Amino acid sequence: MERRFYERACLLRRVQVRIRSVVASLGFLVLADLLMGHPRVAHAQQMGGTYRLFICQDASCITNNKHLVARGVLVLTDTSFSYAQLSARIGPQLGSTFVPEPLNGCFALRRMGRHPSSLAGMDRIGAVTWRRATRDSIEIMLHRTPDASYTVALMRVANDTLRGIGTSHLAGIPPDSIPVDTVTVIRLGPVWLQSCSRG
Repeated sequence: MERRFYERACLLRRVQVRIRSVVASLGFLVLADLLMGHPRVAHAQQMGGTYRLFICQDASCITNNKHLVARGVLVLTDTSFSYAQLSARIGPQLGSTFVPEPLNGCFALRRMGRHPSSLAGMDRIGAVTWRRATRDSIEIMLHRTPDASYTVALMRVANDTLRGIGTSHLAGIPPDSIPVDTVTVIRLGPVWLQSCSRG
């Protein structure tokens, strides 16, 4: 009887030691992940919403309009829709850039001042098909013709703010010779496609 009790006590001790070892290992992995800047998040945060969009030649253009290239509204949806559904909301006033369906966003932009090096705002109103580059970053094309395009890459820096760059591409001109714009996007509220008719 005493021997059986001793064997069970030894087995329980070995199990407890093993559990502590596993817990310690998991804790180390989580801590290392956090220290390396990779928090464990199960799902990417949704991007859907209506945003105020600022495209600048300088990061301070929100407070200094001298550097403001274009401003307007950007709407991102987490579900897709068609051109017919978008036209029913904003009317037949889309720009020249054709984006293949399914769509998942739209924009309305107004150019500010003379900034010939940037193609931002060449389409005043348009549809977009944004794609997620990483868990917290997206890419959007705001203008495209056979010989030119304007692409925005954004990363979430706060719950309601995304920042990134806007890049103009012109046929025959080296990309490095065209200045890169600074882009800031601030969330205004939920998805409202009708705002793409106003800017």
